[in-house]
Amino acid sequence: MNTTKKKTQRKRVRKSGSSKPNKKAIQQLYKDTPSLRKLVYCGLAGIFMAAVIIAVNIHNGKNEETEKCKFCENATAPIRTKSKFRDINPEQLAHAQANGLKKPIKDKKDFESEIDSLVKNDILVKIKQNRYYTIRKLTHSYPYLTPEARDLLNLIGKQFQKNLKNAGMPKYKFQVSSLLRTVEFQRDLTHINCNATPSLSAHYYGTTFDIAYDKYDLRRKSYSGQEIEAIMEQTLRELREQCRLMIIRERSNKCFHITVVVAKEE
Repeated sequence: MNTTKKKTQRKRVRKSGSSKPNKKAIQQLYKDTPSLRKLVYCGLAGIFMAAVIIAVNIHNGKNEETEKCKFCENATAPIRTKSKFRDINPEQLAHAQANGLKKPIKDKKDFESEIDSLVKNDILVKIKQNRYYTIRKLTHSYPYLTPEARDLLNLIGKQFQKNLKNAGMPKYKFQVSSLLRTVEFQRDLTHINCNATPSLSAHYYGTTFDIAYDKYDLRRKSYSGQEIEAIMEQTLRELREQCRLMIIRERSNKCFHITVVVAKEE
């Protein structure tokens, strides 16, 4: 269609004294203007994509908030959100007893007689080193945890690696220094470890583990242990604020003493 014809059609649309536009003229003009059609299509597609992105962001935000509330409000033992690492033994013990073994394992003999059944029934799982952490040579504990505590340990590992990456740092593994203890192990520790409680320990129940805050895989020596420790603290603080764990810093042992928090089933 030439320019003169298009102008004529536009004039018809804007004809003086007409309260309604000429539909045929508009349709013909739209039909003969590919750029206009393309502009409309792109505009509609853009609106649709924007709506989808907004909906996804709202959904993800709700999921994060729901997950946070799930642990802060529905935990099997009392807990409130905070950023400081000051969850003392009685507080951690309440969560350990609510979510772990029904009773402590007395000694090595009892452990050996019970462990196969506990693993078979998914009450405990064996913990092995992976891409997130290594296991220190254990002298006063066994490398077993409840499935929920194992999942928390792996969550810490994933979040730690994510925070390292966000800080522009390479991947570093942290070190797990203690896990499931027997009563016998705990008694022996009280003679050499001032932080080992002579009463009930959260380590009895398979819900609790220690992470050494001064030990990391330093084969990549681009950063100091203190810089890596700061990222670990950030990671644990984020999870503590979400009520995913109970934690206290044991300075004499240079470790974070951590107990998993479990939400009630709905």
